Amino acid sequence: SRAYFTRQFRLVTGKSVVEYITQSRLQKAKVLLLNTKWPVNQISSFVGISPDRLRSIFLQYEQLTPSDFRRQNQSGHET
Repeated sequence: SRAYFTRQFRLVTGKSVVEYITQSRLQKAKVLLLNTKWPVNQISSFVGISPDRLRSIFLQYEQLTPSDFRRQNQSGHET
């Protein structure tokens, strides 16, 4: 059942399904921000969320916008 799956998922991961998916999307967006020149809109589309939601998630978890995150963490290894 859905309730059983949800409980088991939280036991294994320590997170809800939504938290896990959100954090996975955030991690993928971070990699793309640092390793590509793609615009934020393209990255948000690639990870499956709206640009506004991506901005909100970045502000919640990183206290930065996606563009500010990119600027502050630029490694110089863009493709």
